[in-house]
Amino acid sequence: MPAVAQERAGGDGHLAALQVEVAAAEGAARGHALVRFAAALLRERRAPAALEAAGVAQAVFATESDQTGAGAAHLLAGCALRALGRLDEAEQRLRAARVVWSQGGSPAATARCDVELAGVLREQGRHEEALDRLREAWHAFRQADRLRPAAVCEHNAGLVLHELGRLEEAVQTLQTARQQLLDADDPGAVATVDFNMAIALHDLGSLHDAVTGYARAERTFSSLGRDSEAAACDQNRAVVLHALGDLAGALDACHRARARFAASGTELDVAECDHNLAVVLRALGRTDDAEQRAEAARTVFTAAGRPD
Repeated sequence: MPAVAQERAGGDGHLAALQVEVAAAEGAARGHALVRFAAALLRERRAPAALEAAGVAQAVFATESDQTGAGAAHLLAGCALRALGRLDEAEQRLRAARVVWSQGGSPAATARCDVELAGVLREQGRHEEALDRLREAWHAFRQADRLRPAAVCEHNAGLVLHELGRLEEAVQTLQTARQQLLDADDPGAVATVDFNMAIALHDLGSLHDAVTGYARAERTFSSLGRDSEAAACDQNRAVVLHALGDLAGALDACHRARARFAASGTELDVAECDHNLAVVLRALGRTDDAEQRAEAARTVFTAAGRPD
């Protein structure tokens, strides 16, 4: 058992149970237990420990000549390396996983690898290559009748198209993803698409549609108890309402966002709200109130080492 992973897992019941499973297993079964452990660590955002566990699993699978297990270990190592910002290494491990699974005749596993690889390529600025991987994954998931993963591919493709400046295509793609996720009965994922589509609509100049999208996403996130995401909807909606000249609406949305972030966000989130409030208050002629909010934001930004 990797020492770091063992240390970090001790306080969590699920991870502790997986840790016991690893300790009790032998041979290839131990490798697969390590894969499950590494996946759980990744879900807990413990990338260094996940990378270590995946590395031990890789060594076990090499000894046991277990190619399927080796593919899984490569995938998890690639995801952990991506989380750590080691993108070149992540790409190598994900491509290794893809080779294993494509040779082993597992289209769905290959598609999952393509989705992760697309994320790495996107972060490297290789957007066209990312789109190619997402298209490959989409086709594989559709052929396997796995509609939700296919919708996720569609959503991710919309984000890549947005970053490429192909805004109309991005909106159309996100609309398709939204309908597919509605069909899959995944309201949280639908709200995430609504939020991202509102950003694209804002950039496209469709401000009223952007306001509608943010409001729709906010209602869903709020109903699911995802307050930080609901706050982000309020904050972005305030910016669009200000651009539309609806200062009262913008002020209300700013206050809602700030209250939510004060309860569930970070100090920087609250400072961003104070900055936005200052902008709206100045537009309303409330200069003293605006300066007070601006100063509060500056204090936090300075402490965090970022410009005002």
